[in-house]
Amino acid sequence: TLALGLVGVGAALFCGGELWTSFGNGSVLVLSLSAASLVTALQWRARATAARPRRGTAWLRSFGRLSYEVYLGHMFVVWLVVDAWHATGADPRWGFLWYVPALAASWGLAWLVRHLLSAPAELALVAASVDGGGRASRA
Repeated sequence: TLALGLVGVGAALFCGGELWTSFGNGSVLVLSLSAASLVTALQWRARATAARPRRGTAWLRSFGRLSYEVYLGHMFVVWLVVDAWHATGADPRWGFLWYVPALAASWGLAWLVRHLLSAPAELALVAASVDGGGRASRA
């Protein structure tokens, strides 16, 4: 399952044109199923071994902690990166290189949203839901 996911994601990143020629809109399905395969394989591996995080995955785990904020803001970043890519007239064969700044900017925007909006709002909601006696209030 892990190898299948890696091959599929690699094909989507490095052979996107060929996938599109072969599968058309189905190429998005190849990427989605490959990503699901990777997540499943890594979850199975984590359950089968000690729960110690793997070296070099802290950046990926941080995306998990910021997943809601990434979900909220990533398309704004994608639009900007795609516009910049078109403006530069970049060669489509090197389009995969634009994933790096898109990922970094998506993470940065998510971090800002988390620290400036989500976390303060969560704290305010929790504080508002607890009365002076420390008991949850009835809403």
